[in-house]
Amino acid sequence: MASSIRAKLILGLLPGLIVLLVMAGVGLYTLDQIERTASQLDAHIQADIAIDGVVGEQEAAIHEELTQQVQTIQGIRTWAERSFLIILLVAVLGGAIFARAFSDHLAQPIRAIASQARRLAAGRPPEPLGARRSDELGDLVRAFDDMAASVEASSSSLRQLLADRSKELNALNQVSAIISASSDLDQALQQALETVLDVVNATQGGIWVTTDAGDLRLAASVNQPQAIVESEEQMQIGACLCGQAVEMGRTLLVNDLQAMPHMANSLCCQHGVRSLLTVPIQVYDRVVGMIRAANEAPRSLSMQDELFLAAAGRQIGIAIENERLNAAERQQRELADTLRSISQTLVSSLDLGDVLDAILEQIGHVLQVDAGLILLVQGDELEVAAVRGRPELDMERWRRYRFPAQDSVYFSQVLAEKQPLTFCDPYRTDLFERGIERIEDVQWCLVVPLLVDGR
Repeated sequence: MASSIRAKLILGLLPGLIVLLVMAGVGLYTLDQIERTASQLDAHIQADIAIDGVVGEQEAAIHEELTQQVQTIQGIRTWAERSFLIILLVAVLGGAIFARAFSDHLAQPIRAIASQARRLAAGRPPEPLGARRSDELGDLVRAFDDMAASVEASSSSLRQLLADRSKELNALNQVSAIISASSDLDQALQQALETVLDVVNATQGGIWVTTDAGDLRLAASVNQPQAIVESEEQMQIGACLCGQAVEMGRTLLVNDLQAMPHMANSLCCQHGVRSLLTVPIQVYDRVVGMIRAANEAPRSLSMQDELFLAAAGRQIGIAIENERLNAAERQQRELADTLRSISQTLVSSLDLGDVLDAILEQIGHVLQVDAGLILLVQGDELEVAAVRGRPELDMERWRRYRFPAQDSVYFSQVLAEKQPLTFCDPYRTDLFERGIERIEDVQWCLVVPLLVDGR
């Protein structure tokens, strides 16, 4: 490019040099004509003198003057020839030097741009050219710097995006490996939660799973305040912002919780939570839990964080569903074994008390309960025929205990409707806190009628 510019500059100087040569040639030709004319006049005078043989004063003066003029013209011509050669030499050398210097001046920023363009093409970050010129080439260099900076920013953003996506894929692979390798669901969820929180740069969070009772159970927690853990260990669906997100099956994204006036007195705000992202865990369009990521400072959780948590949630949801299927299968096997044991007990023993105790014992292997009874109808009364329960409840003292069926609202309702009924929250922890004072006053969680021919 530089040689092309230099050649064009030299070609641009040629017309000037040609004009200079033409003008010099015209000047020299003119001097030559003047010299010839003076020489011819001098020759005519000398011829006239030779013919006449007499030299007048006037002719001698003219001859002398012409001789001096010719000599002067010859001197001027010699000086002109030398000056022309010097000027021509200076013009050629100066033009060449000027062409080279000016071409370098023009080509330097272009060469710099070409060098930086090759760096960009090779994937290396460009260096700012920092043009100090105020002409069009300076504008070109500054425009190139702006373009190079924009390209570098885009490349840096793309590299960061690729790094983030790689980190997310690795995290999803880790979550899958954790879930596949662990036989303990809660332990697997704890490890998976730590992995996903690291990816979204969250300082705390938790995983909740739905229960058979229709609420949410805290299965894994990282760095959450103890008050939040205790308050949300059992969470009602729809009870708070996160519960509402689960109820609607939608993602909840809040970048500054304290900026929401109606949340100022919420438990999360009281314990410093500022930003949070809650994603329902879904399996086949059915919500089986939720993941929550939170920070103590407001920050912009991105749509990509939401997509990543949703992807992790799908893997976690499959693990939760598989665990429930396995639990249901185990329960069915235990139920089948219990029924088989009950059948063997019925066949092997003729004593009704032994049979009922054995049946209640087998049922206790399937249902984890604090206390259990088998009551037989004796006319209008109920008699305790078999008992089972925690040692501190001393259930044996109630064996053979009889009371009118109508004294128990719960038992009389079951006898009337002839179908299983439940009368309390199965997750209550204070059902037998004060022991059992009367069988008929207990709010039993599950009562099942024993029917023979519809009676």
